[in-house]
Amino acid sequence: MNALYKILGKVSPTADGYWDKNKQYDRICIVINKTTKISYISKKEVPAGIDIANEDYWQVIGTNDKVISINVDDKLTENGTNPVQGKAIYKEISNITKELEVHDDKITELGTDNSFIKDDVSKLINKVFPLKVTASLNQTLAEKKTTADITLTIKTTEGDEPTTVDVVFINGDEYHENSTFSLNTAVTNSTTYYITADKGLQRATTSVSIKFVNKSYSGVVEPNFVIEENNIKALNSVLVGSRNRTIDNTLSNQKICIAYPKEFGEATAIKDKNGFDYLSSYTKEELTINDEEYYVYILINPTTIEHFTQIIY
Repeated sequence: MNALYKILGKVSPTADGYWDKNKQYDRICIVINKTTKISYISKKEVPAGIDIANEDYWQVIGTNDKVISINVDDKLTENGTNPVQGKAIYKEISNITKELEVHDDKITELGTDNSFIKDDVSKLINKVFPLKVTASLNQTLAEKKTTADITLTIKTTEGDEPTTVDVVFINGDEYHENSTFSLNTAVTNSTTYYITADKGLQRATTSVSIKFVNKSYSGVVEPNFVIEENNIKALNSVLVGSRNRTIDNTLSNQKICIAYPKEFGEATAIKDKNGFDYLSSYTKEELTINDEEYYVYILINPTTIEHFTQIIY
């Protein structure tokens, strides 16, 4: 007995983002009208230039305030319409080749009971346009024993588009704002801001921190340099969040001195631009500066060299 085969063409719906009038679409493509937020599914192949309101080509499946159910058959029809079970909107249709029947049913009138497809269309939209929340601070480092006036900026998006969410929680405090908003506050200690944004069934999280540290120091010193607090504080200073940084100096029978807060940990290497490790050429001492314990590294032997780069690891 000879087997009979039928080429079905596209059988699985696809999410095609925002509708573009200048684009052509295959059958069973799901799009969203960017202006009205209404979602549609293509009944058949749609040439470029066809308006989204043309009911010969497009079928409404959701509105901006509710999702509308479609009374559908279990099979895919021959004429290009797409009666699909709700769950198949975002999952691939499989194992249907042996059970297809040829018929000419049309997609039925929109029903009033929208529970059949509502959750699945929501899941599809959430997959295509996931909720995201980002946070930034106007500064992420500050010196200990000072007060930092910071601005925390929160942005919420769906895909690439700004969106206003139901609620934003910042360290447990609740906010109802637009898609972008800022909070101003003064802080005196290292602080992490944990942010959660909720919209419908979607949730997005992020965090951002400001760290309070004491200054790090470095510079060229004479061979008889004495390691003590005031001498170290007279060197070049910088506010950094770790020991890892690069310095460049020119020496004339001099030494390099490096000092940073002990909380950053001991140096594992001090290399030049060629990767040669000079750590064994330094001595390490501990010193209290600004009431905090510091590591102090100083070259053992004075040297003469131009643009001597040292990278602290």
